[in-house]
Amino acid sequence: MSGSHVAVGQRLTGTVVLVPRPGTIGVFVDLGLPDTGFVDVLRLPHDPDRWPRVGTVSTFEVVWITDRRQIRLAPLDPAYRGPVDLGAVADRADPAQ
Repeated sequence: MSGSHVAVGQRLTGTVVLVPRPGTIGVFVDLGLPDTGFVDVLRLPHDPDRWPRVGTVSTFEVVWITDRRQIRLAPLDPAYRGPVDLGAVADRADPAQ
């Protein structure tokens, strides 16, 4: 299963490798694992100038593991967190609920 080597709630250090459309999508993070890390726009500051840039190394929390080989992350550094605390989705089977 995708992401089977990580658990929801686990903290991982990773490097931001792609910011495809600042302010609209999110950022992709290299965790040194086969699966891709991703921080959704909703978990980042509203101002894209405050988003982590490519090459930024930071610590993230695993909040969801998708079936599409993607590890959804939340930034732990307050400088990169959005204004609303979305909380962990660990206790929900379907994070879209």
